[in-house]
Amino acid sequence: MTQPPNDSDAPGPASDGSGQEKPAPSHTAPQQSEQPPQTDPAGAQALPPVAQNGSTMAGPPAGAPPPPPTAQPAVTAIPPNAPPPNPGPPPPQYYQPMPPPTPQRSGRATAIVISVLVLLLVVGSTAAYITVDQTDMLATPTGDIEPGTADDGPPPRPDDDADRLEVIDFVEGTIEHDLGNRSEALLDNDREGWMRAVDSPADEQMELLFDNLQTMGVSRYDFDVSRPREGSSDDEYEIRVTVTQCFSTPVEDCWPIDGDYHTTWQDLGEDEGFELTGFEADDSEWTRPFPWEIEPLTALAGRNTLAVAPSHMEGELDNYLSMSEGAASVSDPWEVWEEPDQYLVFFADKNAFDEWFGGIDDNDGGVLGYATVLEGTIEGTQKNSASITVMGVDNHRDNGQLRSTVRHELAHAATRWAAPEVRAKPEAWWFIEGIAEYIDQGETDVRSYLRSYGMKDFVDDGLCDNGIVPSDSDDGEEISAKYGCAYLGVRYLLDNFDREQFEEVFAAVGREGKTVKIQVESILDVDYDDLMSDIGDYIREMI
Repeated sequence: MTQPPNDSDAPGPASDGSGQEKPAPSHTAPQQSEQPPQTDPAGAQALPPVAQNGSTMAGPPAGAPPPPPTAQPAVTAIPPNAPPPNPGPPPPQYYQPMPPPTPQRSGRATAIVISVLVLLLVVGSTAAYITVDQTDMLATPTGDIEPGTADDGPPPRPDDDADRLEVIDFVEGTIEHDLGNRSEALLDNDREGWMRAVDSPADEQMELLFDNLQTMGVSRYDFDVSRPREGSSDDEYEIRVTVTQCFSTPVEDCWPIDGDYHTTWQDLGEDEGFELTGFEADDSEWTRPFPWEIEPLTALAGRNTLAVAPSHMEGELDNYLSMSEGAASVSDPWEVWEEPDQYLVFFADKNAFDEWFGGIDDNDGGVLGYATVLEGTIEGTQKNSASITVMGVDNHRDNGQLRSTVRHELAHAATRWAAPEVRAKPEAWWFIEGIAEYIDQGETDVRSYLRSYGMKDFVDDGLCDNGIVPSDSDDGEEISAKYGCAYLGVRYLLDNFDREQFEEVFAAVGREGKTVKIQVESILDVDYDDLMSDIGDYIREMI
């Protein structure tokens, strides 16, 4: 992601060997004045003030002198060609909008992933990417058991002398029937039906799920059941279940999200049937736990977004939805590859931010937010589906900074929604971050672009002449400058080539993982090295 002037998308989190990556902390950025929100003409939400180009206005007025320099701590950059962490948290995009703070990056990053991790620090905007191979993640087809498919009743119980295969077939058919009924009860808001034949320790988990799924407007909840295996005690069975779910949108329009669960069932005999005794999220998935699995939530749906927060933050929900709807309106013109059903925007306090979707190791509060693509079952095949965005509310200094983070993250979600390829080449970094920054900033006066204050010396030294990619030798200011160069590089392309050509290049390098040089030269009919030289000249002229 990109950040506004002098903000930083810090390059990625680091792996500490435990499978968890550590995003770098950021520091307090200068205060940004906030303008009163506008009224949305369509009537629903208050939107942030926007510039003529449609981007939210931020930063000092044109011609204002640069802010005084602040002391910057040392930082460690992430090599863009480092191997992916294993297994790692969601490769999101961390973005902090605002003036130049110093991003600190640690960890290993490589090619940009469909879900990109971007760390936004408070001084220079820097971004970091973490690659996670998603190809082996939920390989089983899912969503076979839909509401209303249990009408035929469970299979007949086999005789006492039946062989093991017959018994397993019976258990599988019975559980499928049970879960079909539960799905139907959930969508009918029937708590009693959902909780039928549930015993400890599954009862608390199922109650929480029911409440949160209703709060989020669940519209689809299909199950796929693996083959049962015998449990640790007599008449106990363990079954892996995959759920395909949608929220707050009609099933025919939704981009679903899949999640695996480990379930346990007790066979109580012919008279009482099966009882659900365990329903636990598969914590081997790097995107787990989902927020709705672990704590009470509050949610509010708008025309284009669903804003979700811990229940104790309900008083801020109108504000969060307003930010989300405003950001969606800015991203809307760039929904050119896939059309999101709605943006899922999660607003987390510190505890939630450390745990939701795998958690972020962020002791210093330097990570402001991220976006990542989740998988879902579409027409019987599991593939990259909806993008979710998560904001670390406690890490923002004010409402204006939070609004900017939401806007930046939704820009990434819009441009990489359901992208078919997990990985992008490292040299595509400036395309991916540059377009998100451009969506946020538009054709703003560069003198009002906060990042520009820290760019001049680096640009004069040729920092952005030979490709715009963070390296392991970059410090926070250099990374922030490269975010600015990415923004101006994309702006140059949009000023000098047809937008359709740019969209074609971005689709190839940012969504399909193709080689940047080959695609640029083929589609734009220019020499890539000459183009980068021209962009370097353009940036020097603008700065």
